[in-house]
Amino acid sequence: MEDKELVDLLENRLDLNSMTFIENRNGYINEGKVFQTDGENRIFVKVNRKPGARLMFEGEVASLKALKQTNEVRVPDPIKIVDIPTGGAVLAMEFLDIVELSSQQAVLGEKLARLHLHNDGLRRRAKKAECTIGAYEQSPTAVDQFGFEVTTCVGFVPQHVSWSDDWTTYYSSLLEYRIGLVETQASSAVDMELARKVRELWTQVLRLLPSLFRNLDIKPSLLHGDLHSFNSGETIKGGPVIFDPASFYGHSECDLAVGFAFSGFNDQFYDAYFRKIPKAPGFEGRLDLYMLNQILNYWNHFGPKQQQRTIDLMKKIVSTTPQ
Repeated sequence: MEDKELVDLLENRLDLNSMTFIENRNGYINEGKVFQTDGENRIFVKVNRKPGARLMFEGEVASLKALKQTNEVRVPDPIKIVDIPTGGAVLAMEFLDIVELSSQQAVLGEKLARLHLHNDGLRRRAKKAECTIGAYEQSPTAVDQFGFEVTTCVGFVPQHVSWSDDWTTYYSSLLEYRIGLVETQASSAVDMELARKVRELWTQVLRLLPSLFRNLDIKPSLLHGDLHSFNSGETIKGGPVIFDPASFYGHSECDLAVGFAFSGFNDQFYDAYFRKIPKAPGFEGRLDLYMLNQILNYWNHFGPKQQQRTIDLMKKIVSTTPQ
């Protein structure tokens, strides 16, 4: 589809009189385009021409809406998903002029912690209201399970989000799904042998999960789901922003794993976060476990470059986790 056709399609589906292309802001998974629309408004348009693009964008829209509803951290407002007649889909959303996170590191750290505490705050307020005669709340209700209402995607790959009452059960299912993709994608003898090693190591890691979560009271927190320096920033006018989410309700520590593995968040960010949510015993060991989900996802996306990295991380978890 030529850009002229894309503009015509969006003008029609978004009920706009005009759209003028401003610039490309492409990512690893999607094309990104900034358009000037009626008046002085600008929108950001994500384009993906692959089958399955609508599923990916539907998960992103649901994630953005859930994050926005908490009123804890700023996210771009989604506008509409539009199917491309020749294949794929487009997601139009609010344009925010975002730059690299710098002066707002501590602010984002505190806001992320508030986001992670938000669902438990809803639960506590609801419990308090139950004890108050005549109390009635119209605010959102707390989510008491792990998972999410729709399928979300980290990158282009869907992730397992079926509801579960137990965090260990939910997270092991998430990893099992990704390992299953590794096995399905294996086509050569070398790939199949690597997949066999991953399965063997996963059997060992699975036995260690109870010890990694021992004595923890894990409550469902709404997560960004893929948080790192490339999916966060600050606006020109100030204030932190997070975007490109793949949300689900899970253990708050999950949202920290990728940020610890890649540069971008500094000590100000983490100090502000841990002032609100202190580290629990065994934190470092669980970070490796949560990073495993991301590394497996990179294997699902990019293949060979992540294979040895995945195996090394699994071996580390097995060798460093107490029985």
